[in-house]
Amino acid sequence: MKRKLISQGKGDSVTLYIPKKWIDNRGLKAGDEVDIDEMDHNLIISTEVQKIQNLSTEIKLKNLTESMIRTAITYPYRLGYDKVTVFYYTKNQLEILKNVVKTRLLGFEIVSIDEKGVIIENITEPSGEKFEVLMQKIIYNTGQFFECIESILQKQKPFYDYNDIQHQIQLYDNFCRRVITKRKAIEKNATLYWSFLTVFIHATRNLYHFAKYIEKYKGTISKPTIKFFEEAKEIYSLVKKAYLSQDLAPIELAHEKEKILSHKTTHKLIKGNEASLIHYISKISRGFYLSSSPLVGLFMEHS
Repeated sequence: MKRKLISQGKGDSVTLYIPKKWIDNRGLKAGDEVDIDEMDHNLIISTEVQKIQNLSTEIKLKNLTESMIRTAITYPYRLGYDKVTVFYYTKNQLEILKNVVKTRLLGFEIVSIDEKGVIIENITEPSGEKFEVLMQKIIYNTGQFFECIESILQKQKPFYDYNDIQHQIQLYDNFCRRVITKRKAIEKNATLYWSFLTVFIHATRNLYHFAKYIEKYKGTISKPTIKFFEEAKEIYSLVKKAYLSQDLAPIELAHEKEKILSHKTTHKLIKGNEASLIHYISKISRGFYLSSSPLVGLFMEHS
C-alpha cells in the first residue's frame, strides 16, 4: 500500500499515517512507541514482539534424560515463545524442569504448577536493548574460563568457579538467541549473529569440559602443553578484540596463528604422553578460530 507524506510546520518534517488495521491488530493506542529501523532504502516499522503476538506452546515430557528435557524447554524460549505449558509424569522431571527455568531462561518463571503440569511465562525479560551488553558478557566470561584453567594448570585454586561461568554463559546465550529470533525479520545480520554464537559457544563448552578433565588429571602437565594452551588463549583474545573493535586485523592474525598451531604444534605434541590434553586444546583453539568467520560478515554489514 502507498501513503502520502504530509508536510508539518515549515516543511522541516513530515507525517506518515499508519493503517488503523495494523494498529488494531497489534493492540496499540495513541502514546505507544514503535521502532523504526532503516534497512538499505527501506524503513521498517515494528513493535515489541510481546504486543504483536503472545506466542504460546505445549510440551509433553516423555523422556527422563536431563539433557533432552533441557533442550525441550530451552528451544521454545529461544524461538520467541512467551508462554510454555509443560506436562510432566515424574517428580524427577519436575525438578529438572525447575532447574532449567532457574538457570537457563532469563526473565521466565514458573507461574502455575500442579500434579500434571506447569506453566512457564515471560515475567521480567530484559529489553532487547541489552543484547549487545550480554553478547559482550559472554565474551568476557569466556576469558574467566581461561583464567580458571590457568590456575588449575598451575595447581592453584581458581578464583572463579568454572561451573558458575558455564551457567552464566548458557543463560546469556539463550537470551541473545531469543533476541536474534525476534529481530531476524528486520535485520539481515541476524543469521550471522546466530552463527557466531553457535561456534563460539561450542568452543566455550570445550573449555568447560577441559577444565573438568584437568581438575582430575593426576600427572604433571608439561611446559610445552601449557604453552600450547596459552597460544589457544591468544586466538580467543584476538577474536575478542575483533568483536569489540569491529576490526578485521585481529582476525587475520588469528588465522595465521591457527595455521601454525594446527599444522605444526599439534602434530608435534599429539605424539607425546599428553595426547588427550593436546586434543582438547586443539579443539578449543580451532573453535575460537572458526567463530571469527561470521564476524567478517558482520563487519561487512556494519561498514
